[in-house]
Amino acid sequence: MKCCLYICFSVVIVFISCKNDDGFLEGSITDSRDGKQYQWSEFNGTIWLTEDLQLNGKTTYTFYEALSACPEGWQLASNEDWKVLAENNGGYYFYDTALGNPEEGFENLVDPTGFHATSDANYWTSTPAWEESFTIRSSFIGFFSSDYGGIGNPPAVVMGPNLKSFSMRCRCVQKEPTNTGTFEFQSSDTTYNFGDYFNYSETNGTLTIHAYNLTGTKDEEWAQLTINLDDFLADDIPDASGELRYVVTEELTEFSNDTKTYITEELELSITNYSTSHIEGTFSGILTNSDTNSSEIIPISQGTFSIALGN
Repeated sequence: MKCCLYICFSVVIVFISCKNDDGFLEGSITDSRDGKQYQWSEFNGTIWLTEDLQLNGKTTYTFYEALSACPEGWQLASNEDWKVLAENNGGYYFYDTALGNPEEGFENLVDPTGFHATSDANYWTSTPAWEESFTIRSSFIGFFSSDYGGIGNPPAVVMGPNLKSFSMRCRCVQKEPTNTGTFEFQSSDTTYNFGDYFNYSETNGTLTIHAYNLTGTKDEEWAQLTINLDDFLADDIPDASGELRYVVTEELTEFSNDTKTYITEELELSITNYSTSHIEGTFSGILTNSDTNSSEIIPISQGTFSIALGN
């Protein structure tokens, strides 16, 4: 086994890296915030902490807390991170649909592979729930040794949505330094800035940018811009089609939320700089409240985005 020791004095993180007998990276880090040491391993090209986050002894977090709970250089695992992990270690249930072998996924990730998931525990992902009616929810993944609401045949790995106010465990993945960007738009005298938590995905010629502005533990704003890059690349002109969604959620009580969702009409989207490593552009349009009983609109006079793309 070959090992290296790295010490970063700016944030006082000790990072030990080795390769195991199978050629995969593994090692440990020390969280400078509380001095706790965590083990980590490489799974399918992604570096995961192989222990649940325990910042200052805290083991469960609301969704809002979880987004910013990971150590410096790490981030809350996304929906896609968990899907790839589960698929390559057996399978999981998406709601009640089995993808692969969810029981094998449970057995492998709870023990033999060294991932050490906690049995009968739920973990937040950084990805909001995928159904429009669930804007107050985010997706989670659970490891159930017994029945969970009639979904599947336990033991199993299960993915689904849950209220963001619930407390769940966290697993962190090593943050890609290119996963950064800026996102804002203007309406009248108001500027909407996003990027406290920033991620993106590229699938089948479509780029989806997700940017959060967390104003506190009980308030949330996020904007999602979906861009069809095939339009832009095929026509070789600086325009592309897409959709913008803006969501504002105020948590009134633990089980009560006031959520407004705005969808763009007449979206005009221009890409001003595009390469394999970077994309930026401008947009304008009209955001309309998706509530059929509301006539509220937000005109976008100027919107800009910039994002560094991963390899």
